[in-house]
Amino acid sequence: MDRDFINSFKDKVLKDGKKHWQLIVVGVVVGIIVANVFSGGSSKGRDSHSQHSAEGSSGEKKVKYWTCAMHPQIKLPKEGQCPICSMDLIPVYEG
Repeated sequence: MDRDFINSFKDKVLKDGKKHWQLIVVGVVVGIIVANVFSGGSSKGRDSHSQHSAEGSSGEKKVKYWTCAMHPQIKLPKEGQCPICSMDLIPVYEG
């Protein structure tokens, strides 16, 4: 009797387990789709910012000074690192 109960229970768990895995897979796929929709879709156009350089090429604005994104009071004439936090300085352009 106990053996029949164990086999019956095992069969039920394995049968229901397949259903649970299917639900988990469907849930993960739906989650990925929803996350992609809410994150703005594809990455196309995210890296559209032009690279900043100290040299002015034709059509590029001239650098007014270099500053730290975390410490805007830092204004240096040349590219380098912030004396407070050692982050790379970013350019501020004229105009």
